[in-house]
Amino acid sequence: MKILLILALAFLGRTALGDTHHPSPAPPADNGFQSLFPDDVEDYWARDADGVELDVPYVPTPMNVVEAILELGRVGPGDILYDLGCGDGRIVIAAAKYFGVPGVGVDLDPRRIEDSLENAAIDGVEDLVTFYVADIFETDFSEASVVAIYLLPSVNLELRPHLLEQLRPGSRVVSHQFHMGEWEPDHHLEVESIYDVADLYLWLIPAPVEGNWNGEITAGDDRLPISLFLAREFQQVWGAVKLEEVTAPVREGRLRGTGISLDIGDLDFEGAKVSLRFLGEVEGDRASGLVLIENGRWTGVYPWEASRR
Repeated sequence: MKILLILALAFLGRTALGDTHHPSPAPPADNGFQSLFPDDVEDYWARDADGVELDVPYVPTPMNVVEAILELGRVGPGDILYDLGCGDGRIVIAAAKYFGVPGVGVDLDPRRIEDSLENAAIDGVEDLVTFYVADIFETDFSEASVVAIYLLPSVNLELRPHLLEQLRPGSRVVSHQFHMGEWEPDHHLEVESIYDVADLYLWLIPAPVEGNWNGEITAGDDRLPISLFLAREFQQVWGAVKLEEVTAPVREGRLRGTGISLDIGDLDFEGAKVSLRFLGEVEGDRASGLVLIENGRWTGVYPWEASRR
C-alpha cells in the first residue's frame, strides 16, 4: 500500500505541473542570453508595410526575461516555438541557438522581420527558424507546442479563442506582462528586468473533457464500474461521478493540460462515506490513471480508465 501511495503522489506531482515530456532546459553556461541582443532600441513605434502605426508598440524583451520565458515554457527537444509579434526575433533565435528548437516568428512590421532575418543569419540558425510578415489573427500556428506573446491585454483576449481552438491539449502559452482575463494562468512568475519587474504567465491548453465517460476501477480481481459526467470552463472541471449505482458531485476538478484531477467526497458506498481522488491523463476520448479511495472496503490506490461515449 505504501508503494502505491508513493506512486500516486509522484503521478499527482507530474499532473499538477503538466506533463511536457522533457525537463526544463539549462541556461547557457556562458551567460550567452545576455549578450545575444541589446536591450535598448531607438524606435519603439511599430508600423505596417504602409507605414501606419500599429496598436502594439515595439518594446524588446530584455534577454534575462527571454531566458525566463524559455524556462517557464520548458522549451526543449521536440518542441516547435511560435512567437506572435516577434519583434527582432530574439525569443525564436535564442531557442534555436541554445536548445536547437525550430521556431517561427510573425510580425506585422516588415522592419522587424528584416531585423529577425538578419539576426538569424548572424547567429547561424537560418535553417531552424522562419520569419514572415503576417497578421497573427490570420496565422496558422496549430503545429506549435509553445507560443510566446508580448502584446496587450485587449489583444490577448482577442487572441485567446484562437489559441484554444488551434493548439493541441498540453501545448504551452507564455505571455510577457499581460494576462488572459478570466482564463487563469497555470503559473505566474515575476522577473526583474531593466524596465522594472516583468510578469510572466503560463497557460497549458486544457484537454476538452466535456461529456459522459464510462469505465472502471481495477481493484485487484474486482472491477468497479464508474461513470463520469463532466463539464468544463478553461481548466476548471465540475460535474458528477457515479460508482456502481451511487452518484456524488465533483468537489474540485482541474486540468493541467492533458492531466486531470477530480476530488469526490462523501459518497455513500456500501455503508461507508467514501472519498475518491482521480488522477489521470486524457488522450482524446480516452482517459486513465490512478484513483485513491479513502474509507470503506476498497481503501487503497487502484488503476482506472474510461472512454467518452
